[in-house]
Amino acid sequence: MNIDTKRRAVYTVLSDVLEGDDLWDVMWRWETGYSQKSQYELNSFFSDCSDLSAIAGRRSQLYRELIGLLIKGTGELKPDPLSEMEAYRERLGLPSEPVFQLTSEWMPCFQVVIQEMMAGLSVDQLQKVRTQVEERAQRGRLAAELIYVFSMVASGKQYDDQLMAEFEDIKALVNLAYVALCEQQGPVLSDRQLAKGIERAQQEIQGVDPRLLLQHRRV
Repeated sequence: MNIDTKRRAVYTVLSDVLEGDDLWDVMWRWETGYSQKSQYELNSFFSDCSDLSAIAGRRSQLYRELIGLLIKGTGELKPDPLSEMEAYRERLGLPSEPVFQLTSEWMPCFQVVIQEMMAGLSVDQLQKVRTQVEERAQRGRLAAELIYVFSMVASGKQYDDQLMAEFEDIKALVNLAYVALCEQQGPVLSDRQLAKGIERAQQEIQGVDPRLLLQHRRV
């Protein structure tokens, strides 16, 4: 589910209990703190908003309503409130908050690199790498959707949909995959497979420089 749909679902639920600046303030709390997290972490979002009486007494109810909307899809959702959210911050003279942008141009590159890194692993090795990467990525609070894409690609499947994710998270996930790979087969072979993935991506993917994925951050 893309971020626009999730934002509409959150807005649909919150706009029934909040209005005015309280509503826009809470929407920005979600946007900057929870929009890239799993829907199962939304309970923490409502807990973080318990300073508002309209939410404090009905956190469980609001959580159930939101999960229900996310399951049903777009049919009952109100329009995307992003323009109103941005107008609120502009009116208060607040700096622009980072809104996650489509990184779809990086996904083919990400897939090629991961495919080459995982090539040649035994079934047992691949399972261990996947498990290690997924667990560490979750602890590092990387986007659940991005972790799912990694698992698909590492298993030899293709991901063709657009994805909302931070580029820094994509780099971090490549780094986690490299570390897990080194633990399974050592750095020499892992370096070779990573370099092969970067080289193939340079040849096949236009408009991005896959070498930027090597500028890692720690997770």
